[in-house]
Amino acid sequence: GRSSGPRRGGARHSGNRYHPHRSADPGDPLAPFFCPREVPVMPVPLEFESPTHYATVMANNILAEFWHTFQQAQMLDSQAFTAVAVDGSKLASDAASAMQESLFHNLIAVRAGDHSGTQLHVITGQKVLPGRVEWTCKPALACRGAVRVYSLAYVGSHIAEYQCAQETLSAGPSSCTPLFRSILCPSVGFPGEYVPVPTGGPAARRLREHCNP
Repeated sequence: GRSSGPRRGGARHSGNRYHPHRSADPGDPLAPFFCPREVPVMPVPLEFESPTHYATVMANNILAEFWHTFQQAQMLDSQAFTAVAVDGSKLASDAASAMQESLFHNLIAVRAGDHSGTQLHVITGQKVLPGRVEWTCKPALACRGAVRVYSLAYVGSHIAEYQCAQETLSAGPSSCTPLFRSILCPSVGFPGEYVPVPTGGPAARRLREHCNP
């Protein structure tokens, strides 16, 4: 059936329940990813009213796409390894399976060794050392000692696109260059450092030959 989204007190999907981050900063740029919630898709118009309108729609739909990715993720033993929660934001492991690939910007689920709870984190850094790997993550780890780490999904592209949309929102009207205005309203011609596609002459012929070899 259709997912009803996360309940108060933690996100739930695929039979898993994740405990909330009680001390996490809701203003953290990564908060939408380690505290996921269902986000409905916003219709994308043919033209946008302003940079703010454009960035708002893009940011919303990036999170909607991420929510779909999150719903498909599963805590699989084949994608898990044992690690040690060293301090508030650091994990370390010497497991061979943990050193096979980079986990940077992966969404992970960390299950406490006593099975008291499982929380979501985003890997924000990775350091390969002789015989082991260390990771930093957000938000802070609530547990210490041995933990089980499940790699759920790579979310780096979602993070990068969402941060770009947020930067556009912060910049406001100042970000609206002529080229950006042409993206917002493609039916209107704006002056800028670009030229219309040639429709005739040798340049147009070369362009057609390049596009249709």
